[in-house]
Parts: sequence; C-alpha cells; structure tokens
Amino acid sequence: MIDRTKWMTREEYVWPENYYRETDGDRRRDILKEQIQKDVPDKESTSVPEFASGSTSAAVTGQANQIRLKLWEARYLDDKGRRTGTDNYLKLWNMIAVAAEHRKSLFGKKTVRVFEEQVRQVLQVGLLREYPEQEELWYDEYMNFFDFYINICQTDKSYTNVLFHLAKISEEQLVLKLAEDLWEKTVHLPKELGLSGEFRLLAAAAEDSFLAHFPEEREVHQRVWQKG
Repeated sequence: MIDRTKWMTREEYVWPENYYRETDGDRRRDILKEQIQKDVPDKESTSVPEFASGSTSAAVTGQANQIRLKLWEARYLDDKGRRTGTDNYLKLWNMIAVAAEHRKSLFGKKTVRVFEEQVRQVLQVGLLREYPEQEELWYDEYMNFFDFYINICQTDKSYTNVLFHLAKISEEQLVLKLAEDLWEKTVHLPKELGLSGEFRLLAAAAEDSFLAHFPEEREVHQRVWQKG
C-alpha cells in the first residue's frame, strides 16, 4: 500500500506511489499493467481472482492489482469499454448538483435514479461490498482524483475568476471555495440523495486531500466540515 510519508513530497516515486501520484489516465494504465505483468501469473486475466484465507503475499498482491484494474476501467472507460478521455469521477462530480436539484421534482425522479445507478457502477460499490478488506484501494483511487481535481481548480480560469472573468479571486477565497465545494459534493448533497454510504470513502479522501494540499488551513477545514 501507499507510503503516505512520501505523499505530496518531491521524492521520486516507485510502485505503488508512482501509480497514485500520476494523474494522466493513460499513463496510469501503463504503470498498472506493467505491474500486473510482474505480479500475476495469468497475464491475460482481467477478472478479480478469488483467494483462500491462506493466500500467499504474491496472490494477495495479484488480487489487489486486479481490483485496481477494475477501478481504473470504471473510472476511465465508457459503458462500451472504450477509452474516450473522460474521467467518470469528474463526470459524477458535475452531475451531483443536478441530481440533487431534481430530487423533489415529479419529473426528475428518473434523473436521480440514473445518477444513483451511475454512482454504484463508477464507484464499483458492489465490488467493494465483495472485498471490504481492500477498501483502502478505493480510498487511494479517490485521493488520486482529488489531487487531480484540486490541481486543476487552482489553475482553471473559470474556477479562479469572478465578475465575468474580469477579476481573479484571492488565494484565501480560492481555498474556502474549494473546501466548500469538496464538502458539499461529498457530504451534503450525497446525504440529501441518500447516498452517504456510497460516498463514505470519497468524503474521507476529499477531507484528507484538502488537508494534504493546504496543511496551514485547518481553521478553514474545521469551519467547513463542522457544518455536517
């Protein structure tokens, strides 16, 4: 598993830190498949193998990497198994406010049902229930997403600008905006939609990622996360 003492440092990363610090989906796939070829005897298998309680460490590693592959596919492939360049985590992120807005609408129930199904598919909720002892793999994947998301928010002009892009918000305002964004979409809106369980690990990773990026902003963290 990840050595978190290296997280957010300038040290050169090796497996598995190199996989989780990489934010380009295609490069992540290459890193993971190279590792699978080293660890899994059946290099053609893409299914999650079953292992007895007396499994060897190599077998357990193979199982973990096959789960990583399932999470990668759910995150980056469309429903036909194609790589289109879309990050399905980001897609859910942009959909949740719309789903919550339609929650009480007579004609919006289908929108909410579709969103709920996409959440369970993209986050591989069923697989997590099958392998609860491996939940750290989901948490690590979510940490990777939030590292990616926070970085793009800090540089995206549509996120950092106000007043029709005529002015840029301050660093303090950006930190607060990010904190409220993370809290709302992993805690508040999932609770309104009855999806707190599905978002439990995502919420934990959002909070931890915020603190990793902004260790001096604990006051902002406490102010925002104490809402829920």
